[in-house]
Amino acid sequence: STEWFDKEPKAEDATGEVTLDVVIDGNQLELKDISVYAKRDDRDRNNASIVIRGTRVSNDKQIIIGAGVPLSSFKSGEKDVSAGGIVFQLGAFGMMGAKTRMMSGTISLEKASREKGEPVKGSMEMSIVHFDMGEER
Repeated sequence: STEWFDKEPKAEDATGEVTLDVVIDGNQLELKDISVYAKRDDRDRNNASIVIRGTRVSNDKQIIIGAGVPLSSFKSGEKDVSAGGIVFQLGAFGMMGAKTRMMSGTISLEKASREKGEPVKGSMEMSIVHFDMGEER
Protein backbone atom coordinates (compact mmCIF):
# COMPACT_ATOMS: atom_id res chain seq x y z
CA SER A 1 0.00 0.00 0.00
CA THR A 2 1.10 3.53 -0.68
CA GLU A 3 -0.44 6.79 -1.83
CA TRP A 4 -0.81 8.67 -5.11
CA PHE A 5 1.85 11.27 -5.92
CA ASP A 6 1.54 14.02 -8.54
CA LYS A 7 5.23 13.63 -9.41
CA GLU A 8 8.08 11.32 -8.48
CA PRO A 9 8.65 11.66 -4.75
CA LYS A 10 11.97 11.86 -2.95
CA ALA A 11 12.99 8.44 -1.64
CA GLU A 12 12.22 9.39 1.96
CA ASP A 13 8.67 10.49 1.05
CA ALA A 14 7.72 7.25 -0.74
CA THR A 15 7.33 5.07 2.31
CA GLY A 16 4.33 2.72 1.79
CA GLU A 17 4.28 -0.97 2.68
CA VAL A 18 5.43 -3.74 0.36
CA THR A 19 5.65 -7.50 0.64
CA LEU A 20 7.86 -8.90 -2.11
CA ASP A 21 8.44 -12.44 -3.26
CA VAL A 22 10.87 -12.24 -6.17
CA VAL A 23 12.58 -15.40 -7.38
CA ILE A 24 15.19 -15.25 -10.14
CA ASP A 25 16.65 -18.48 -11.50
CA GLY A 26 15.56 -20.23 -8.33
CA ASN A 27 17.21 -17.65 -6.06
CA GLN A 28 15.29 -15.29 -3.79
CA LEU A 29 15.99 -11.59 -4.50
CA GLU A 30 16.39 -9.91 -1.13
CA LEU A 31 15.92 -6.15 -0.87
CA LYS A 32 16.36 -3.67 1.97
CA ASP A 33 15.33 -0.01 2.33
CA ILE A 34 12.20 -0.64 0.25
CA SER A 35 9.81 2.14 -0.76
CA VAL A 36 6.77 2.26 -3.03
CA TYR A 37 4.68 4.94 -4.71
CA ALA A 38 2.05 5.39 -7.41
CA LYS A 39 1.85 8.20 -9.98
CA ARG A 40 1.03 9.01 -13.59
CA ASP A 41 3.57 7.48 -15.95
CA ASP A 42 6.11 10.04 -17.21
CA ARG A 43 6.46 8.42 -20.63
CA ASP A 44 2.84 7.43 -21.30
CA ARG A 45 0.48 9.93 -19.69
CA ASN A 46 -2.41 7.47 -20.27
CA ASN A 47 -0.92 5.03 -17.75
CA ALA A 48 -0.54 4.91 -13.99
CA SER A 49 2.72 3.53 -12.60
CA ILE A 50 3.43 1.66 -9.39
CA VAL A 51 7.12 1.91 -8.53
CA ILE A 52 9.02 -0.14 -5.96
CA ARG A 53 12.59 0.80 -5.04
CA GLY A 54 15.03 -1.06 -2.87
CA THR A 55 18.66 -1.96 -2.37
CA ARG A 56 19.82 -5.46 -3.17
CA VAL A 57 21.16 -7.08 0.02
CA SER A 58 23.83 -9.10 -1.81
CA ASN A 59 25.58 -6.19 -3.55
CA ASP A 60 24.03 -2.90 -2.36
CA LYS A 61 22.89 -1.99 -5.89
CA GLN A 62 19.61 -0.14 -6.29
CA ILE A 63 16.70 -2.06 -7.84
CA ILE A 64 13.71 -0.29 -9.36
CA ILE A 65 10.59 -2.28 -10.27
CA GLY A 66 7.95 -0.33 -12.19
CA ALA A 67 4.60 -1.61 -13.45
CA GLY A 68 1.95 0.29 -15.36
CA VAL A 69 -1.75 0.00 -16.09
CA PRO A 70 -4.05 2.20 -18.17
CA LEU A 71 -5.51 5.12 -16.20
CA SER A 72 -8.98 3.91 -17.23
CA SER A 73 -8.36 0.72 -15.22
CA PHE A 74 -6.67 2.40 -12.25
CA LYS A 75 -9.63 2.38 -9.87
CA SER A 76 -10.74 0.64 -6.71
CA GLY A 77 -12.01 -2.90 -7.17
CA GLU A 78 -10.30 -3.60 -10.50
CA LYS A 79 -8.98 -7.16 -10.60
CA ASP A 80 -6.41 -8.87 -12.83
CA VAL A 81 -5.74 -5.80 -14.98
CA SER A 82 -3.15 -6.57 -17.65
CA ALA A 83 0.10 -4.80 -16.78
CA GLY A 84 3.56 -4.36 -18.21
CA GLY A 85 6.69 -3.24 -16.51
CA ILE A 86 10.41 -3.07 -16.24
CA VAL A 87 13.08 -3.97 -13.69
CA PHE A 88 16.32 -1.98 -13.40
CA GLN A 89 19.45 -2.75 -11.44
CA LEU A 90 21.30 0.55 -11.45
CA GLY A 91 24.97 0.55 -12.38
CA ALA A 92 27.88 2.33 -10.74
CA PHE A 93 26.82 5.56 -12.47
CA GLY A 94 23.06 5.30 -12.03
CA MET A 95 21.22 4.56 -15.27
CA MET A 96 24.50 4.28 -17.16
CA GLY A 97 25.37 0.61 -16.98
CA ALA A 98 21.93 -0.35 -15.65
CA LYS A 99 20.72 -3.88 -16.27
CA THR A 100 17.15 -3.82 -17.57
CA ARG A 101 14.53 -6.54 -18.02
CA MET A 102 10.89 -6.48 -19.06
CA MET A 103 8.02 -8.03 -17.14
CA SER A 104 4.31 -8.63 -17.66
CA GLY A 105 1.40 -9.82 -15.59
CA THR A 106 -1.60 -8.48 -13.72
CA ILE A 107 -2.41 -5.90 -11.07
CA SER A 108 -5.45 -6.02 -8.76
CA LEU A 109 -6.43 -2.82 -6.95
CA GLU A 110 -8.27 -2.90 -3.65
CA LYS A 111 -8.05 0.90 -3.32
CA ALA A 112 -6.95 3.29 -6.03
CA SER A 113 -7.20 7.05 -6.32
CA ARG A 114 -5.45 9.61 -8.50
CA GLU A 115 -5.88 12.35 -5.93
CA LYS A 116 -2.63 13.47 -4.28
CA GLY A 117 -2.11 11.74 -0.95
CA GLU A 118 -5.02 9.32 -1.37
CA PRO A 119 -4.43 5.60 -0.73
CA VAL A 120 -3.39 3.03 -3.30
CA LYS A 121 -3.52 -0.60 -2.17
CA GLY A 122 -3.45 -3.85 -4.08
CA SER A 123 -1.30 -6.62 -5.43
CA MET A 124 0.59 -7.47 -8.57
CA GLU A 125 1.75 -10.75 -10.02
CA MET A 126 4.38 -10.29 -12.66
CA SER A 127 6.66 -12.59 -14.63
CA ILE A 128 10.09 -11.40 -15.64
CA VAL A 129 10.50 -12.12 -19.33
CA HIS A 130 14.30 -12.23 -19.09
CA PHE A 131 16.39 -11.28 -16.12
CA ASP A 132 20.18 -11.30 -16.03
CA MET A 133 21.61 -9.26 -13.18
CA GLY A 134 25.16 -10.18 -14.04
CA GLU A 135 27.56 -11.97 -11.76
CA GLU A 136 27.55 -11.26 -8.05
CA ARG A 137 30.59 -9.37 -6.83
